[in-house]
Amino acid sequence: MKRIILFTIGSVQEFIITARKTRDFQNASNMLSKLMLRAIQTVKKEYRGNIILPHMEHNAAEQQPSIVPNYFVASYENERPIGKQLKEILEVEYKKDMVDVVEKAVAKNDEIIEILKQQISKQLRTALDIYWCDIPDEGSGANKQAIDKLYAHMEAVKNTRQFEPHYEQEGEKCSLCGSRNAVFYKGDAPYKMQKIYIDKNNPGTYSLSIYDVIEKMKKQNPQYVYEKAKFEKEFSSEVCAIKVDKYDSFKNLLNDKERLCSVCFAKRVGCKKDHHPDEDSIRSLASFALKDWLSNKKLEKYICDQEHKSYEDFYELAYSRGVKNILSKDYSKKELEKIPEPPVYYCLYRMDIDSLGKKMRQAGENSSLLSEKLFVFLKEIINTAKYTCSGVSIIYAGGDDLMALMSAQESIRFAETVKTVFKKIFEKSEYQDLTYSQGLFFAHYKSPFSEVTRLSKEKLEGLKQRFKNAFPEKNGTVISLLTDGFSERDVFFRNNRELNISNLTELMTYFNRYSTYFHHTLGQAFLGLEDAAKLDTHIFMQMFFAEQRRLMKRSWENREDMLHLNHIEMLLHDFLRYNCISDKEIDLTNYFNLFAVIEKLNTQMEVIGDEC
Repeated sequence: MKRIILFTIGSVQEFIITARKTRDFQNASNMLSKLMLRAIQTVKKEYRGNIILPHMEHNAAEQQPSIVPNYFVASYENERPIGKQLKEILEVEYKKDMVDVVEKAVAKNDEIIEILKQQISKQLRTALDIYWCDIPDEGSGANKQAIDKLYAHMEAVKNTRQFEPHYEQEGEKCSLCGSRNAVFYKGDAPYKMQKIYIDKNNPGTYSLSIYDVIEKMKKQNPQYVYEKAKFEKEFSSEVCAIKVDKYDSFKNLLNDKERLCSVCFAKRVGCKKDHHPDEDSIRSLASFALKDWLSNKKLEKYICDQEHKSYEDFYELAYSRGVKNILSKDYSKKELEKIPEPPVYYCLYRMDIDSLGKKMRQAGENSSLLSEKLFVFLKEIINTAKYTCSGVSIIYAGGDDLMALMSAQESIRFAETVKTVFKKIFEKSEYQDLTYSQGLFFAHYKSPFSEVTRLSKEKLEGLKQRFKNAFPEKNGTVISLLTDGFSERDVFFRNNRELNISNLTELMTYFNRYSTYFHHTLGQAFLGLEDAAKLDTHIFMQMFFAEQRRLMKRSWENREDMLHLNHIEMLLHDFLRYNCISDKEIDLTNYFNLFAVIEKLNTQMEVIGDEC
């Protein structure tokens, strides 16, 4: 019987963003992509299936895991649905890989590993939500009706998913997810770390739960009443977790006093077995913030030498020991005085195709052509990042999502690259109305990475909702600045208007030469008055731009500057006019946030120049 299946791993965003280090983030993404790749290969080889979506490389060995999305649609022939078999295959592989990582790294005679195997297996099994919808092919193939039916059924499946309760005894929770018991720890074991209870009369009898022991005692003797002193005479207890300090393979992966469950530990360790040669090496957030700033030939060999000599990240050490102290070996005191302070911000870039599911359903039989174009687009972005934007690391690029880490210096150029490649692939095709929304999120390298990724998801969704309510299309950009004090500055603008990501570079260059301080004075005079402007928006904007021009003209020096000022004013006028929440509502907060972001980014994009 011919059948069609839609298979997906759910809660991908939540699984990936529960991360503290970049290696957690990248390993989680790679793990999920490789699981989906395994499922796709199983359908093709064992069931002679045809992958309809997404588009894949013809040669499986050339397929980069980072381009594999968290779903696929396939047609195949089998008497019964295969979703359950695929789920079991992925669960077995996921658990086996991670348990193997632990067993190979720790001593084989460590009895505690055997005791914890069952708990580790359960934690790993409950971490993934796997869904599928499998329907008979009624002879029309994967047309629009069949695709619509699959997606409609999938929504019903997700809404009625089976919930597997995950109960564990009281114990120290994981430092990252906070939901599962910690199984791995570094340093001294805390008092609340989970324990194993051993029957002194039967040393081979033990339990990971004091409640299970009490229930067992009550079954043997219905009159049994728990008494702490009596219980401690009959049962001994000891910490039941793996102290990573003992193992060279692990001791440098956890921070002091860090406790991780099996799932978060697996993300930290990763699995190198199937590492693809095109996958990026894992870098620290400090390296993204600082590396471009140190892009000087005199320092390259020194940095490489230091990274090979120490397990610690050189860039984090550079911050802690003082970057200019390191530079003093190559620069005189006078030269050092000319060098600006090193940047401390990096950029998390996120991009999402707008309403892709709807476009896929509308495409029907041609959905594979759209998937192929998306594949070509993402592959070209990855190659560009690898060979042109050397400071960019692609975390995930599959389906309708793109996520990358980079320096502040590289961020605008990368966003312009995405715009150029997207235009080249889609502008002159039948999908020229396809749009995307993107976010550039700048954060201090010491900011909790999980918080940054969580905020980035919220901001990108807020961007889409903002423009979806006011205009026909989403198609916007958000630039968000998360300072070291955790205050936020967000700038929203539409991609198809005069002020886009390309013009931002021009504004930054202009205001790097001429101060943006005028916006403080302007804000004091006008912020809060925009509500009154609802009566006559046109008059309010005339007053606003007249005062802005007066303040900005103080900085111009000659006729050439004046002509440039007119152009800058036009960009700012269009920005305020076209990026309001609605046609009748002026958003001055968004407007003034633009200057705050430009001011901060200009301090973070200074590179050591040849004049030094």
